[in-house]
Amino acid sequence: MAEVLKAMPKRKPRARRHPWDEWTDGQVRKIKRGQDYAGTTEAMRVRLYSVARDSKKKLEIVVDREADEITFQMINQPAED
Repeated sequence: MAEVLKAMPKRKPRARRHPWDEWTDGQVRKIKRGQDYAGTTEAMRVRLYSVARDSKKKLEIVVDREADEITFQMINQPAED
């Protein structure tokens, strides 16, 4: 029989898969599949665009699909008046 609890248990915080604070600091970075990310290079490209949009940064990106590498830079956008 299922156990009845008085309340929901606290959730453990999810471990961050990627160091986004570091990767969005404005420096040019090169990341490689298998070392820096586990999914496909295309999925990471899409994720980088999402992170840039959510953090209101401009993304400059070069994707090398043959080498499974992405070079990118996230730059702060000028404030809109």
